[in-house]
Amino acid sequence: MIFLTKPKRIYIPVILGLVVVVVYVVGMDPALLYIRRGSIKYEKGDLNGALADFNKAVYRNPMSALAYYNRGSVKNAKGDVEGAIFDCNRAIELKPGFAKAYVARGLVKRSKGDLDGAIADFSKAIELKPREIDAYFDRGAVEQARGDFDGALNDFAKVISLKPKNEEAYYYRGLAKQSKGDLKGAQADWAKAVELRPGLAETCAYDGYEKSTNGDLAGALEDYTEAINLKPDYLDAYCNRGSVRLEKKDFDGALADFNKAIEIRPNFAEAYFSRGCAEQRKSDLDAALADYTKSINLKPDYAEAYYNRGTVNKAKGDLAGASFDYTRAIELKTNYTNAYHNRGLLRHEKGDLGAALADYTKLVELRPKDAPTLFDRAFLFYDMHNFIEAFHDIRQAIIVDPANDYYGLLLWLVQARLPADNPDSVGLRRHLDIRTTRKPNGWSSTIMRYLIGQITEADLLGAAENPDKEKESRQLCQAFFYIGSKRLIDGDKTAAADYLQKCVATGKKSFVEYQSAAAELTFLTGKK
Repeated sequence: MIFLTKPKRIYIPVILGLVVVVVYVVGMDPALLYIRRGSIKYEKGDLNGALADFNKAVYRNPMSALAYYNRGSVKNAKGDVEGAIFDCNRAIELKPGFAKAYVARGLVKRSKGDLDGAIADFSKAIELKPREIDAYFDRGAVEQARGDFDGALNDFAKVISLKPKNEEAYYYRGLAKQSKGDLKGAQADWAKAVELRPGLAETCAYDGYEKSTNGDLAGALEDYTEAINLKPDYLDAYCNRGSVRLEKKDFDGALADFNKAIEIRPNFAEAYFSRGCAEQRKSDLDAALADYTKSINLKPDYAEAYYNRGTVNKAKGDLAGASFDYTRAIELKTNYTNAYHNRGLLRHEKGDLGAALADYTKLVELRPKDAPTLFDRAFLFYDMHNFIEAFHDIRQAIIVDPANDYYGLLLWLVQARLPADNPDSVGLRRHLDIRTTRKPNGWSSTIMRYLIGQITEADLLGAAENPDKEKESRQLCQAFFYIGSKRLIDGDKTAAADYLQKCVATGKKSFVEYQSAAAELTFLTGKK
């Protein structure tokens, strides 16, 4: 699709000086040369240059209403609202019949939330100049915002009567009609807007894309809605608006948009995929699974659909299905880092450490300075009793992210298992001191204090208790693991095995502590 660049409406226009020659003439306003030059800079987007010239214009002729008006326009564009108000006021004082200055001041007041003041200024501009189109348009916009739809209809109709080819007036009058329940009239106005400017819907959609890319989700939502109003069967606008709504966690709104996209094009794989994302976010895993499968049927090389279906299968406990989907995603997209990561985690969880190592190693190759990836492989090496390699990886992870508590905890465990070495209690204590200044009673800080001997096992287990039973279960999983690991380091294998069994009994299979406990039990007992 080719998008047109939407011309931006200049709400406070700079009035060009009417000088057409640059030769100074006796009696000429000395400010006009600077006004003209500043106006040209303004139109080119050089706001600082324009402001400098308008400052000179004011200096050369402090009685020039035009100079103050134009300087106020630039100040408003630069976000200096109070400065803009001052200059508009001064322009009106110098030239009480200056209609455009009232329009400019009204727009600034509207941006400040002073809607009554804005209406008063627009109305004054119309009183002074009954054919001032901007005054009618902007008053209509404020009336629309206030819920005065009849007033908005009248003002937009007046704009259309003064300028019959003003597509924006048709569009906004359509919004007013829609607000009053006149959907047929609204659609007629939007159709007229598109007739006057073909490609207007695409322009709005392009603006929406630009805004969403820059993080302005509210603005993007508004632009995509405009595009849909102008072109009710606009497939891309529905899909993109649905994606924005999904990012804003408006899952029902997103589903409605993706449903409409599927209605418009029933065999559009991307729409089924997107709807699956919304359903998965709503925890409707069966519906998500069906939509991901549908998108794969329509587009067999859809790597992202396989990956997402893998996450659903994993959540549903279908580990074989998840493994198949991650593998297929990797076959279709050989550098698919997320798929390698999830398949590695899955293999680690299943106890297939060799296969997990292959995935983590590929992931490190693709993301050599990614701390979480290095951490995952370090923990896997630890579980395989390859403590030297675990040490290298966790040290690299800490270099990348020295503030992560769990990296410090793993380093402590690894160093405790290295030949002729001791746990780095000094390093962990130093890290704890830094961590304490941020969150002294955090759960990870409590684990650290246990490992360096500041609190007892009973203290750690007591801290793990929580009214939220799910949170308590997660914390107990970790507490049992670290107690068992410390007992093992201290040479008490019987107690270590007991605590590691308790860790596994929590059932928190996705936790590295659970996986490590299961692996250690294999070394201790010879069986999982």
